Amino acid sequence: MIYCLEPNKKAEAITLIQESLSNSPISSIGSLGGSVKEWKLKDCVAVHKILVSTFDDRDAALRWKKRCGEEFPYSTYFEGSLCYKK
Repeated sequence: MIYCLEPNKKAEAITLIQESLSNSPISSIGSLGGSVKEWKLKDCVAVHKILVSTFDDRDAALRWKKRCGEEFPYSTYFEGSLCYKK
């Protein structure tokens, strides 16, 4: 949203996106009062596509792909470490 409103803040917008994956609060099962905010694979794919198409930043997209590959090791889209193991 920042980038749409203020295109000169592209770097700041990309930083916010990249930090959001590692800073998302995830509650453990059975915890009380905590918010559950977990990245879904489809959301990570959508963000990757935005980094490529809207932001036109291949380096940021590659960093995002690597981090999502760690979060989703069975993902073929992100070439996760466990997706090709037999």
